[in-house]
Amino acid sequence: LDDFPTVWYSAVLPAGGVGFGFDNLSAGLNIAIFQNNCPTLTQIGTCITSPVDVTTGFTAGSTYLIAVRNTDPGAAVSFEIKTIVPPANDLCANSVLLTDNTAVNGTTACATPFSTSFCGLNTTTSHTVFYRYVVPAGNTTNTNLEITVNPNTATTGTAATVDINLGLFTDCSGTVYNANVATGDDPCTALGQTTVLECVAPGTTIYIAVGSANGNEGDFSINVNETNAGIPANDLCTAPTPITFTANCDFVPVTGTTLNACPETVTGGTCDLDDFPTVWFSAVL
Repeated sequence: LDDFPTVWYSAVLPAGGVGFGFDNLSAGLNIAIFQNNCPTLTQIGTCITSPVDVTTGFTAGSTYLIAVRNTDPGAAVSFEIKTIVPPANDLCANSVLLTDNTAVNGTTACATPFSTSFCGLNTTTSHTVFYRYVVPAGNTTNTNLEITVNPNTATTGTAATVDINLGLFTDCSGTVYNANVATGDDPCTALGQTTVLECVAPGTTIYIAVGSANGNEGDFSINVNETNAGIPANDLCTAPTPITFTANCDFVPVTGTTLNACPETVTGGTCDLDDFPTVWFSAVL
């Protein structure tokens, strides 16, 4: 700035704001952001020469100075600027609690990146918001969760039109939830689709990150439908089917099915219960 003619602008970051975005810079443009402490200036970030979102070092409600110069002195300058005010559920700690079969509207517009990459989204320019679903601890079988994401214009007026990506985590630290995803479903191409998570245990909390690549942000609805249709009633060891003996030393027939049952967290030794659908019975000796 000390070598080129420079002009100044000021901008107020609104409540909830985390920074400014810049786009469509005219040729040769250089932009610097400073705290509002002229003439003793404190710069925020580095010199801006291309489209970028700057989201660190700001305080909502404060005024900032924006210095602009052109490589060609005297040439006209033009650029676009926006305030970045993320959605309320921009952070995992502020995830929105979803309830069974109730659609909720949301948007990835102005959201910031998650520190953990998923579905190939980077951790610098992508846009992620968070939801969570809690499977009731009192369920007597494992559960399938049907997660449906559809585009709409209910939040900002601009619908998501390119694939929405779903990341599934057990906590806000980025620990991946090891989901059994139904064959043919892909959480990384979730827009307009239903992704089925199979065999979710009672009491499980799943954090659902909904992300868009930069330039693909938009509005959507998300719905989680919980179902145990077809899962055997004795799918869990906590709800076994009792075996009744009619007489000592006499065999009794036992029938059932493992169709749609879920694997276990125990192996049962060489029975490999953790690799195969398993049902449970109980017997009194």
